[in-house]
Amino acid sequence: MKHLPAAIFLAAIAIVGWKIGSVLSRDALGMALGVIFGMMAGIPAALIAVSLKRQAPTEQPNNRQSAPLLLPAPVPAPRPKITIVQPERVLLSVGNQKRIEVKK
Repeated sequence: MKHLPAAIFLAAIAIVGWKIGSVLSRDALGMALGVIFGMMAGIPAALIAVSLKRQAPTEQPNNRQSAPLLLPAPVPAPRPKITIVQPERVLLSVGNQKRIEVKK
């Protein structure tokens, strides 16, 4: 009786998986499985990164007070110089234009 809820849960997952598998194509099913297993593989890496960040630094600085690190102030970018060019004459007159024909 202890294992009955777990068996029902696994049977429900199997039935839902069977229904989804019959609806999706092989490519979509493969991609879904890849996403699921990829996320499962990323969980241990994320836990390792979180546990490393929580550890206190082992080295103690000397008894002198350390000044806070100051970053330099951002320098604004120079404004672009806009140049407008207006030709005095049309580069290709209407009389010299030719129609391009494409044949199959």
